[in-house]
This record gives sequence, C-alpha cells and structure tokens, in this order.
Amino acid sequence: MKKIVLLLMLILSGCCTAEKYKQHLNSMLGMSENELIERLGNPSSVYDTPQKRSLEYNTSNFVCGEYGCNTWWCSTQFMIRRGRVDRWSFKGNKCCSF
Repeated sequence: MKKIVLLLMLILSGCCTAEKYKQHLNSMLGMSENELIERLGNPSSVYDTPQKRSLEYNTSNFVCGEYGCNTWWCSTQFMIRRGRVDRWSFKGNKCCSF
C-alpha cells in the first residue's frame, strides 16, 4: 500500500511544473491587493516602503520516504504598487502548479 501511495505521489508531482506556476502567477497581475489576499489567504510577511508593498507567501513540507527525507519549499513574493499586483518572484525547490 505504501508503494502505491508513493508511486501515486510521484506521478502527480510530475504534472506539477514551474512553468504552470508562472502562468498561475501571471493570472494575478493587475489583481487588487484585497483580491490577492482573498484568493491566497494572509501572507507570511508584509514589507512596506514608500513606493511599494511586498506580500510574501511561504510554504514548506517535510517528507520522508523509502530513500530518505527532504524539505519541499516555496517562497513567493508579490509586489504591490498603487494597490495592485505589479510583479512577482519566487524561489524554492517546489514552486509549481498543476
């Protein structure tokens, strides 16, 4: 049973790509800050400067399997200018979307 679950996880994770994640993030460009928060929830952190605001979302997952343990993580940052998503950036080893 464990092998079936692991195999299913590997198959599904193969469909999750950074390119699809970029498309997902691009769909949020121009969205209001309130709409972004309604969609993604409260950010992990907020940074304000006189010209812009940065909303950062962090996720991580510690997974152990037959071949050892790994931490999957993603940090996504949205730059807000004039109340709207102006640009985004991300880093991590599991920034992907289906």
